[in-house]
Amino acid sequence: MYINIHTHKLNTEKNDIAILNVNASDIDNFEIKNHNLLSSGIHPWEIKNKKKQFNNLSVEKLFAIGEVGLDKSIDTPLSIQKEIFIKQIKIANKNNLPIIIHCVKAVQEIVNIKKEYSPNDTWIFHGFNKNIQIAEQLIKQNFMLSFGKDLFNGKYKNVIAEIPQNKIFLETDNSDYKISDIYNQAADIMNISINNLEEIILNNFNNLSTKQAEN
Repeated sequence: MYINIHTHKLNTEKNDIAILNVNASDIDNFEIKNHNLLSSGIHPWEIKNKKKQFNNLSVEKLFAIGEVGLDKSIDTPLSIQKEIFIKQIKIANKNNLPIIIHCVKAVQEIVNIKKEYSPNDTWIFHGFNKNIQIAEQLIKQNFMLSFGKDLFNGKYKNVIAEIPQNKIFLETDNSDYKISDIYNQAADIMNISINNLEEIILNNFNNLSTKQAEN
């Protein structure tokens, strides 16, 4: 069984589990099937159009809040992004949901906010494509790191082999890769078998699910 911790495409594999990112307005009418779980939130790119939508965010069907975070490459002022991000953190905290993080050029700001608002909760830094020093900084703050398409051509693709295996997830995001492609590439970089990698990721996922259930 493969775990796809973040995707924008409906999972069609019967035995794989995918965390499908959906618009907040679509959650109530969304039919969960084929081992899809749901995540939702107000992405930094969507704040201008959906600033108030989080007030009506239905969390009953959600596995995670996200993707949410900060992005310094867009026009929306960082102060407004932080405001919306923090409100969604509070929703996640209240409902004991992990958070899937979108971050562009704002690692330190994300870390500082986590320290203040959610130090012991699990945040998943999706699409990780940064160096080992940033990876270690995030891991110290209880982040998990999710790797995807950059494992094929990214400058820092070998970071996945240098961090604790209990901090790893894999994803397809919005790429055309299958989750099996991502697993094969990750296993090759980590120099382990596919079966071993499946067990590692499944254990990480089960630990995440257990933590939610316990709280």
